[in-house]
Amino acid sequence: MSKYVARLGRMKAYSYRRRIPLDLVPIFGKDFFVLSLQTSDRRYADSLAYRINKQFERNIALARSGKPIEEIKVHTTNTEILSRKERAERILFDLIDKAWDYTDLPYDTYQGLEEEILNRYTTNEFKLPPDKDEPVRDALALLRGESIKENFTLTEYMEHYFRLKKKEEDSRFRKQGDAAIKDWLTFKPSDPRISTITRKMVYDFVHFYSNDLGLSPATAERRLTAIRSAVTLVNDMYELSHTNPFTRIKVEGSTKHKPKQRPSESVVQEVASEPRAKDEVHVLAQILLNTGFRVSEAAGLLWTDIREENGILIATVQHHAHRRLKNEGAARETPLTGVAKQSILTMRQSRPESEKFVFPRWNRKDETNGNSASAAIKKRFKITSHSFRHFLSERLKAKECPEYLLNAIHGHTDGSSLEHYGRSQMLDNKLRWLEKVAF
Repeated sequence: MSKYVARLGRMKAYSYRRRIPLDLVPIFGKDFFVLSLQTSDRRYADSLAYRINKQFERNIALARSGKPIEEIKVHTTNTEILSRKERAERILFDLIDKAWDYTDLPYDTYQGLEEEILNRYTTNEFKLPPDKDEPVRDALALLRGESIKENFTLTEYMEHYFRLKKKEEDSRFRKQGDAAIKDWLTFKPSDPRISTITRKMVYDFVHFYSNDLGLSPATAERRLTAIRSAVTLVNDMYELSHTNPFTRIKVEGSTKHKPKQRPSESVVQEVASEPRAKDEVHVLAQILLNTGFRVSEAAGLLWTDIREENGILIATVQHHAHRRLKNEGAARETPLTGVAKQSILTMRQSRPESEKFVFPRWNRKDETNGNSASAAIKKRFKITSHSFRHFLSERLKAKECPEYLLNAIHGHTDGSSLEHYGRSQMLDNKLRWLEKVAF
């Protein structure tokens, strides 16, 4: 469909443009049909054009037969997508109370509902309109006690997945899934239903990632994982029997792990040295060095997250509107030791009482910019911020730190250790072991 796709004028987004047959111009009211595809990605624009072309051809056929043409819209993954059963139940619940068991109605009630549904939705020719044909037939099937066999497309699977996870509006959570569906529609513009997707098709999709899109194996693996997770969860929640063709599919090269980077002795000495006044990059590195925090956990700290208790300076990692946590286990309390403790105390004295963030440099728009903080660490010390986390783990293991405590310090615990040992004892244990390896 690429011959109908172009950028019009100085527009960045592509548009679908096609001439309307001369004999149908009076019906359409224009010489050309033009629709913005709302994307600057040419591959994605071509996949959208594939669907629009089918709708356009249908409208041409409808116009020639004297029937009203239908509105054509650009397909997006953010529209409301319901299962066949949910669409059918919407029709039923327009007529009956949601509390009713529609599968066990008296015969005369069933017969009355059937007549009401047909009277409401059929035309004078006793035909169902195209957009209501399947939902109405499914509604009647539900009344008869029959089951509905769902057969979603991957686009529908992903939207149901977001809804089940209650993440429809969470752009961060949606990122990989939306990107994966965009890639899939570029590969398969027809968006086939799950029952027709073969493993060979999936393997061809994997090759498409590397050969056509040029994505790294790690990125391709993340996006395939998003699709795999969506199909698995939706199949389970809707009790579908479809095989997940994306299971046991690996991207070549995605499982090759590089050796974990370790800060050199000279870098450790530089980080442990006394920072200049208001040097947020240096102080952030010192906190990472002695706490094992993820970079966003440290960069998003508020001054209210830092407090002294029984002579221990404690940093609390918790959920905030400006910085979410990786998971529930990431919420934890960590004693500050060594250079991290000293630098935080010095910084607190030099900051105004009204200051909200420990590191305002990475929280200027009330959202922690962890990527910027990580880039600043790498630019200054020529090492990734995450390497400090691995380095702390190595030091603790070398001192034979218990595994449960190692997990608690790094935020890998589910909270059971805290419940078993008690909060006060857990803090004392953390302090004891962190002081053994502090700089």
